[in-house]
Amino acid sequence: MRDDAAFVKELRDELSQVCWLAPEEIRARGEWRSRRVLLLTFAVVLVMVSGAGVVVVARHLLPSAPTTVTGPTLLAEPQSRLDDGPLAGDLTWPLAEPDSGEIPAQALLQPADLPTGVGEHLTELGLGETVEVNPMLEACRQERGLPSQAVSSQLSRSQTLLGTGPAPDLLLMQDVYRVAPQTATRFFTDLDVRMAPCASWRSVGDVEIDGRPYQAAATHRFTVSARDFAGDGSVLLRHTMTAPIDQSDGRQLGPSDRTDSVVVRVGDLVTVLRLGPESTEKELRRLAGVAAQRMCVASRPTC
Repeated sequence: MRDDAAFVKELRDELSQVCWLAPEEIRARGEWRSRRVLLLTFAVVLVMVSGAGVVVVARHLLPSAPTTVTGPTLLAEPQSRLDDGPLAGDLTWPLAEPDSGEIPAQALLQPADLPTGVGEHLTELGLGETVEVNPMLEACRQERGLPSQAVSSQLSRSQTLLGTGPAPDLLLMQDVYRVAPQTATRFFTDLDVRMAPCASWRSVGDVEIDGRPYQAAATHRFTVSARDFAGDGSVLLRHTMTAPIDQSDGRQLGPSDRTDSVVVRVGDLVTVLRLGPESTEKELRRLAGVAAQRMCVASRPTC
């Protein structure tokens, strides 16, 4: 009993020295995290699962309402507050020490790397996150009853860059993951295996457009349009979707859509890049090369 009492006293003394965040600070962090999750759907707005199918309606989206987020996310904050100064309660995020395993902000693309001005800059740290290449690819595998074969990371760091103005456009989304070395070396081979069953996928399901429900169908295709143009390995993944068709009368409910994303590996780091809807493949490939150079500061082995 004396040992237990000593342990409780020690624990109480240590907890009394913790600087807890104020409620408003916690709410602010939750709002940033919600915006990050909503922006992940900038090219995939409505994903309604009904029975055995999924249908997507492509439309530009900016955040308008909070979203409940689950999972091992650690922090979501504006970049300037996360890396340039103290937060509430004197909590700071120091730069990663050499070989600490952390992914420093310098390993991500910087606002100056983009050709246009950046307004808001959101960033997020994660532990044990799944490497998300394309959410619709996983939806396809799930609908077809296939195992996810998703890759788990050890650590991750993500960012979202928005333009300026009262209704800023999405400029860039980037996730950088640190994975096990053996996983990194076979990552692209495994990705090809995951994509093969979804080369062409017809989805049928319920969607809501402008407040009205429809049952619609669309065909999705996943292809690799370029390889090995940056880092130790890279792919340009193209997701195309035909115009969704109303199943009741054959009417087209929305436009067709194409979304490009780039996956680049440098050592044990893997990054996934997505640009806004007005971007070009040329710009995406250019930023992939810059991202590979940036990751060199934290990759194992270093470049």
